[in-house]
Amino acid sequence: MCESGTCFKHTRFIESTSTHQRVLPSGLPSLLSVEYLSGSVQGRDVFEQVEFDTNLHLNTTISLMDNIEVPFLEDVVWDGIIGLGLENDQLTERGLERLVDRFAPVLHQQGLRNQFSYWIHDNGGAIQFGGIKNHLKLDPDEPFQFASVTGKAGYWNVKVLGISKFQEDDASSSFPVPEQSFHDGGTGTSIVDTGTFLIYAPKGTLDNYLSELFVDECSDRKKLPSLLFYLEPLDHKTGGTFQSLVTLRLDPTDYVVEFENELGEQNCFLGIREDDAPADSSIGGWTFGRPVISVEGLN
Repeated sequence: MCESGTCFKHTRFIESTSTHQRVLPSGLPSLLSVEYLSGSVQGRDVFEQVEFDTNLHLNTTISLMDNIEVPFLEDVVWDGIIGLGLENDQLTERGLERLVDRFAPVLHQQGLRNQFSYWIHDNGGAIQFGGIKNHLKLDPDEPFQFASVTGKAGYWNVKVLGISKFQEDDASSSFPVPEQSFHDGGTGTSIVDTGTFLIYAPKGTLDNYLSELFVDECSDRKKLPSLLFYLEPLDHKTGGTFQSLVTLRLDPTDYVVEFENELGEQNCFLGIREDDAPADSSIGGWTFGRPVISVEGLN
């Protein structure tokens, strides 16, 4: 039953074909309620068989969204959200098993790794379970860098040790070292999430170290520096130098959002916003203007 205009714009689940409504031990229906920075969604849980390809069918919980109050999603073609987060209190209260946990025994039987990867491109993307498709990398021979994940509050949290900015033609920046703490007051953790196209930075960092980042029109990208984030590596307990840290480089094309307005004109705006949430929750997501692959290990 749709309760919002956005709901009516999408392919809808035929409830009469399902007899697997999920209920809590109390006898009440199992309900979904998710709050995003851009809005919220509410719905109910059902247990269904989902076909991922012709040879893989999994029985898992899906949530039917009755109310979708996310303005940005009104103009986006989509029919659902795949939840790949870590364990959290809401899942425990609803008695749900994560989709990735459902995949684990299947991957083991097929001799595949217990990990998933996602590929994001201007013209599409893909999610792979059990490994990666190496041909999608810009350089198939370049090894992956793995950052340490804390799993705090059910999110993929990484520790940001610092940030640098440099111009492409700056010969002294062949390998810049952290010039500034990203989090106000020192090192902090940040959420890496594909659910948003913006980067959320602490107010102190945005007002000071990143204050020169200004976009009024798309041509301003040529004046902006590249940003280099330094993340704690997976093997951080063994120590190491700045060169051994995981580095994530964002060029202006990566953190400036370009879109076409109703008149068919190209417009741009800075894809970095002030984070007004509590400490240790910055970087809500990444804006990508080029192919990117990320691999998540689940062990």
